[in-house]
Amino acid sequence: MPGRLVRMAIAYDFDGTLAPGNMQEYEFVPNIGMKSKAFWTEVTALTKAQEADGVLSYMQLMLEKAANKKIQVRKENFVKYGESVKLFDGVLDWFDQINEYGKKKKINIEHYIISSGIREMIAGTPIATKFKRIFASSFMYDHHGIAHWPALAVNYTTKTQYLFRINKGALNVYDDSKINAYILEKERPVPFRNMVFIGDGSTDIPCFRLVKGQGGHSIAVYKPTTSSPLLCKLEAGQFFEAIFARKVENLLERQISVQHKNDFGAYLRNWITDMRTFVSRNRPDLAQKYDFTELPAPFEAMQNNFYDLSVVLSYNKCRFNF
Repeated sequence: MPGRLVRMAIAYDFDGTLAPGNMQEYEFVPNIGMKSKAFWTEVTALTKAQEADGVLSYMQLMLEKAANKKIQVRKENFVKYGESVKLFDGVLDWFDQINEYGKKKKINIEHYIISSGIREMIAGTPIATKFKRIFASSFMYDHHGIAHWPALAVNYTTKTQYLFRINKGALNVYDDSKINAYILEKERPVPFRNMVFIGDGSTDIPCFRLVKGQGGHSIAVYKPTTSSPLLCKLEAGQFFEAIFARKVENLLERQISVQHKNDFGAYLRNWITDMRTFVSRNRPDLAQKYDFTELPAPFEAMQNNFYDLSVVLSYNKCRFNF
């Protein structure tokens, strides 16, 4: 009987991680007659004036501005807005490719979204069906199907709740019993050590810390043109210059000589050398803090399938531009 596949979860932020900018800026903000900068400036002002949560503030302002302009805000309208979101190059192909790679390593990869953006908009993107769950902010709808109140607001600290939901298998957002119940570590469906969180900004720092602190892997992504990594890159524990590979099968081809193509030890030594050089050039103050001189023993052995896959992910984010 073939062995069971090891369960692994990859959780993604959305805005700035899978798609450039904020999803509201593609069609919704222009439709209400505003520029993106003006909209977010007003959100910030409202948040301060009301001493409110920023996510709740932007959701309330969306409804207010839409009502003033007589813009429809039914669920299908938000889904339609999501269809206009442009994804980063490589994202469309990423999920099927990494799933196939995982199967070869006897790993079942589950994908999740944890985002402060609008769930209904994410549902309109072409990758929506790739996720087991989309944890994101959403609206309540009245008997006419019109959005009238936030149903769920996901901010930078509440994001961590959904990592525990994945960890414990409590995937229904209204279920506050299982998520708070004590579950033995060995009985949790997805251990944190089998979890990867990918984000791009300071609002992802709590998730970076939680996943990394529990033995998983945190990956911070940013544009290759960024002059210096933000604090979140340090919290993630890695520096990364890119997002997703166009083709997973190219990972071992592009930066490694032919004789070392299948030598993961050499692969990782190249990676550590590159990281040491990058840190030395860009953050000399950290050059002594982070020791990239020796290969970590667990990676050297390569006996754990999860390490095998996660290192490919890490090296990918570190090296390639998209």
